[in-house]
Amino acid sequence: MATTLLETDKISCERCGREFKVKDFYKDKNGNPMKKCKKCMASMIDLNSYSTVLPVLKEINIPYIPTEFESLKERYMFTEKNGQLVRNPNANQTILGKYIGKMKLLQFKDYNYEDTPKFVEAFEDKKTEEEEEVKKRIDELLAEGYNIENALAIILHGKEEDEEEDDALLTRAQIKELKLKWGSSYTEEELIQLETFYREMHDSYDIVTASHEDYLKKIVRLSIRIDQAIEIADYEAVGKLSTNYDKFMKSAKFTASQKKEEEAYIDSFSEMSRLAEEVGFIPVYHTDEPQDIVDVTLRDLNNYTKNLIEKEPGLATLIEQAFEAIKQEEEKDRMAEDEDDSLFDKDFITDEDYFKDAEILAEDQWGDEVDDDDDNED
Repeated sequence: MATTLLETDKISCERCGREFKVKDFYKDKNGNPMKKCKKCMASMIDLNSYSTVLPVLKEINIPYIPTEFESLKERYMFTEKNGQLVRNPNANQTILGKYIGKMKLLQFKDYNYEDTPKFVEAFEDKKTEEEEEVKKRIDELLAEGYNIENALAIILHGKEEDEEEDDALLTRAQIKELKLKWGSSYTEEELIQLETFYREMHDSYDIVTASHEDYLKKIVRLSIRIDQAIEIADYEAVGKLSTNYDKFMKSAKFTASQKKEEEAYIDSFSEMSRLAEEVGFIPVYHTDEPQDIVDVTLRDLNNYTKNLIEKEPGLATLIEQAFEAIKQEEEKDRMAEDEDDSLFDKDFITDEDYFKDAEILAEDQWGDEVDDDDDNED
């Protein structure tokens, strides 16, 4: 019977001989860990030579699908650093891990390594077809009078230099500006998602310092990475990214209590002054309408209360006397409670003591009777 390994259990890598936890090994389609650790398997491949990738995929028994593998390379092979694209030092392990995770999705889970040739053939056919279309388009543009450089530029951008596509989400200038801000590794849709979330956060929080601005950009990038990990069902990466996301939010103090408050209330003289300058001074409302019996009654009650307080010279003394009387009553109640409690603190005779005293008394009486009998005999 096979033993189920936990993620915290340790097994040895047959390549480097070191022991690692189960989570540090890639798993096949049945969930069994491979014989080599993640680092060793990643070091065996060259991302620019798919012939080095095939043995690893064969060992895991998953197909090589060029379109899926290349899309992960475009997204994760390079990263932005100081405004420049540099190769991701962990690109091999990242891309291989995400590709293995992607092959576990529903649309790929029924394919094995034996299905690799048909995917490669379909990819090559499509590539050849696209090359033929490009050559044909170049010939057409050259025939129209374009030189080779302009023809290639038109094909590269997919339209004439001065022509805008009707279905374009962003203009070239906007795309260029967003790529300078977020990096060139994002698609047009992802750039829109980044910028939208960035602006929504600015609308929700008061972000004024450079530190908060830097935190916000990192949080926005993490957000889209979480979406990408969810898309390929890499839930281990989702967990790690979500943890970092929460830490960044807490470090930047982007919490519900920090949200911008709606200006629904005036709570300072400066705001009142600003409101008066913007909308004018508050007019004095007229009060010369005829008053009914309710208005007259309210007026009389107000005047009575006012006169009672202002024209009663001994009111303060009366209040003090009332408070003193209340305190005396409370003191009496407290002393009465203490007396009741003291009754239960006294030592009362118990049943055991009662019977013991009765027994002693009976013995004394019996002794007296015996003494009387002796005296009578004498």
